[in-house]
Amino acid sequence: MSSNAEILADFIGDKEQILITVDSMKALYSEQIRDKVDRLWDRIVKDNYLFNGIVANLHCYSFSEDKLMLTLREDEYRYFYALNLKNAVPDNYTNTLAICSVVVTADKMIVIGKRSMLLAEGNEEWHVPGGTIDERVLMGMHPLDMMKAELEEELNISESDIISIKCIGLGVNHVYHKPEILTYTELSINSQELSQKMEFAKDFREHSCIRFLKANEIDDFLCKNKIAPIGELCLERFMKVYWKEV
Repeated sequence: MSSNAEILADFIGDKEQILITVDSMKALYSEQIRDKVDRLWDRIVKDNYLFNGIVANLHCYSFSEDKLMLTLREDEYRYFYALNLKNAVPDNYTNTLAICSVVVTADKMIVIGKRSMLLAEGNEEWHVPGGTIDERVLMGMHPLDMMKAELEEELNISESDIISIKCIGLGVNHVYHKPEILTYTELSINSQELSQKMEFAKDFREHSCIRFLKANEIDDFLCKNKIAPIGELCLERFMKVYWKEV
């Protein structure tokens, strides 16, 4: 297992077992931090296509055998970019939350993509599909429903293509100091059908390459390629929990 990521909550459950509370208080930063972030952001966005969207900050969490409880606060992407990715104020990090999923097709192939150079984080790393939790969840969408929306945007996977999606844990990427909901998505379509569909995905350019792997090829692939730490953790978690089923 990668030393750059670890499991925070050893939890396996369905949508109904993940309880979300949105705190009315937004994430708070000192005047000094806000000033440094503003100056860095203004300088960087002149030559980039970064968007300062609303994201969810994981304020606190707890879990039991049958429930994962997450309390979220509203935050802005620029703080994650400046503090976590660019280390603008050392040892001051956001707790921006993300979600990712091991996607398995009907013919038992696992989907993994190489992140595009256009992305702000993890570019040129292999990763399972996912994204940062944004304002959709803060406004009431469930994180697993947002994961379905991400799959439609990135790979053109429709709701009717999905048999089930389950949470398989809460992890953290120590490189970016970013917590992430880990999930497993089972599809009713095979890898050939998905290959044809994903060419028409809205955000297909998020990946420079997509691979389909058998479960027994995962370990070798992880050894030979640069993997996003949280993607590796999600794959390892999936293999531990669902290996016999796949």
